[in-house]
Amino acid sequence: MTQQSESQAMAHEATLFVMQMAGDSMINAGIHNGDLLIVDRSLAPVPGDVVAAVMDDEIAIKRLVSRAGITILHAENPRYPDYMPSNGASPAIWGIVTDVIHPLISSSDRRTTASANTSTPTTLVPAC
Repeated sequence: MTQQSESQAMAHEATLFVMQMAGDSMINAGIHNGDLLIVDRSLAPVPGDVVAAVMDDEIAIKRLVSRAGITILHAENPRYPDYMPSNGASPAIWGIVTDVIHPLISSSDRRTTASANTSTPTTLVPAC
């Protein structure tokens, strides 16, 4: 690795974080309760991305969707409603989910690692 590419990789690493998913709002996207998510803050969000977004002063994992020119945060579970920020503002995107790591535990054990009624990640740590 050249010195320039090494410094570019190190700069990018400072924007990567690991979060743990809590809840089942993204189950149809293959993101399960207890999964670890790699979130990159350096990427610009585009419709279709799974994002870590600020909703009601908490970080939640949702799909970024544009409908009729309005940007919404969509849960990948029909039990949860779409979220539209008040007054037509764009949602506050904290980062883009780039990878999912599924722990090697049974699905019944997974339910006990975090509340099944929320999609708020429980852990936020730099991935460096």
